[in-house]
Amino acid sequence: MKNILNEFLLENGINRCGIILLNSENAIRAINISKELNISVLGIDCFNMVGERIIPFIEHSVDYQNKLNNHSLAIEYIMSKTKESNNCFYFEIVFDDLD
Repeated sequence: MKNILNEFLLENGINRCGIILLNSENAIRAINISKELNISVLGIDCFNMVGERIIPFIEHSVDYQNKLNNHSLAIEYIMSKTKESNNCFYFEIVFDDLD
């Protein structure tokens, strides 16, 4: 089952230095897939891309490790950051137990 989410991330994400970055639409899709597979979202990091470079925005990162059923919170967070950044952010989503 985890392979479904891994495949989605690899097919729809942008790999920069081993970090899989998703636009907001694919980030929300990945979170919905993880919900269906009962895989928790542990956190979300925001990035901007300039050419081949990525710029992390630590101030726009969130940690969900101590929260249960965090999928709706994660989707709300992605939507708010997308609106705030005029859809310029890319997201790394940290999922529980994907190895």
